[in-house]
Amino acid sequence: MRMHGERFMFGFDGDAVGVSIEKMITDCRISGVVLFSRNIKNAHKLAALCRELQAVQKRVSALPLIIAVDQEGGGVNRIADGATHFPAPMAVAATGDVDLATRVGYVMGCQLMRLGVNVNFAPVLDINASKNNPVIGVRSFGENPEQVAAFGAAMVRGMERSGVASVAKHFPGIGSVERDPHAETPVIAKSARELEREDLVPFARAVDAGVSGIMISHARYPALSASPASLSGTIVRGLLREKLRFSGLAVTDDLEMGALSASQPAGNTAVEACRAGADLLLVCHSGAAQASAMADVTRALEGGNLRHENVQRALERLRAFRERLLARLTAAQPEAPEDGEDLAREVAERAITRVSDNEKILPLRLGAGDKLLVLSPAPGPLTAVEDGAASGATLAGFIGARHPMTEMVSFEIVPSRDDFDRVRRALGGACAVVMGTCNAHLYGEQARLVREVAAAGKPTVFVALRNPYDAELYPSRAARLATYGSDGHTLAALAGVIFGELAPRGKLPVRLNL
Repeated sequence: MRMHGERFMFGFDGDAVGVSIEKMITDCRISGVVLFSRNIKNAHKLAALCRELQAVQKRVSALPLIIAVDQEGGGVNRIADGATHFPAPMAVAATGDVDLATRVGYVMGCQLMRLGVNVNFAPVLDINASKNNPVIGVRSFGENPEQVAAFGAAMVRGMERSGVASVAKHFPGIGSVERDPHAETPVIAKSARELEREDLVPFARAVDAGVSGIMISHARYPALSASPASLSGTIVRGLLREKLRFSGLAVTDDLEMGALSASQPAGNTAVEACRAGADLLLVCHSGAAQASAMADVTRALEGGNLRHENVQRALERLRAFRERLLARLTAAQPEAPEDGEDLAREVAERAITRVSDNEKILPLRLGAGDKLLVLSPAPGPLTAVEDGAASGATLAGFIGARHPMTEMVSFEIVPSRDDFDRVRRALGGACAVVMGTCNAHLYGEQARLVREVAAAGKPTVFVALRNPYDAELYPSRAARLATYGSDGHTLAALAGVIFGELAPRGKLPVRLNL
């Protein structure tokens, strides 16, 4: 049985082309690969890997291999070396400057193209309507449909102008979920009218902006369909193709995610996704799941269980997409007109938001012998999508460079009893405190630690290092800041604000109950 791999994009292990992925390209003729941090050691090796992948592809086709990453900025940043680590999308929106989104999209795209990556699974166009959303948060441009639409479309225009194909996600929107689709199937109980008035707005604007692809979520929308979106013809063909008039590439999210795999194997979902109208199917991790998905789709194709006209249209869109990639790859590659690090620094400095400072604690005024206590969560991923290494930059490092009498105490995202004890001991001799939190509004023990620090009565600067909703937990007498991330540029800017070198200039992209 000859495997029909053209409808697939696979992940693989290693930072070089192994036998398995080579056979998938040459024998099964898959259309593309998706790279994760496990594939990316440094810029030099990444560029070599992309060249090697395209060399294998040239043995079987003049069309290029689709090579994709998730390079969103913030916590989802696959390429740590050789590409700028931009602040999160919500930080970009906090600046209030839509043009910045275009500039970031363009520079990000130019950097990816230089490394050999031709598709970016970005931007996120979900409207973060629920503060309890465990998987989106600062990956979104905010909670207002028009704001998300404006910044999302601007970033699409920048990326597309660079030559990289942008794939917006997660259609028709998972900003309201309170369950992680990597683990289970979220259900979004919005009416069709609410979805049209809110969640679809950014995707419609992205279509107008020329987005190359749209990724379909695995959430369920009972008002639209009984099936998950990626397996629903009502949503893919009806809503995306007919209502939004999108003629580009419809891509599924990873078929191995718990939202689907918990109830049925990847092979079954692959056939259903094809039947629903998806063009390109992602299977990102397991070789067994990839083989099963291809075999089931091949049997469905050869057994006549998929409609011929739907199959042909999907193949035509895939080939047209890859022909556009070929034209972009053979054209003169654009050069970014500005340095990525300078641009990331500008975003970070313009994004930091003063939520309140009623007692004028900022800037901190400390004597040379005054001990400043810095409390900060230990770095690490919060969700399965964040597989990149931490930047290595620490808040205490930037603060300690300005005030030598700084003590740093880190704590886990869910603080332990030992964490509480260490914080209590350190509070005793502190003259002032800077405390960062990371989604404390979702972690009860972290919120309890905030209350304990507040009860100590020290002059305190509380910083929401991730979702700005943490600011609702901070006492009104404290200085309250929001940064939307903890990348190096953001932490450097934060230290500048704390010591009065920079004035906070951002504005909150979400509403807070203060």
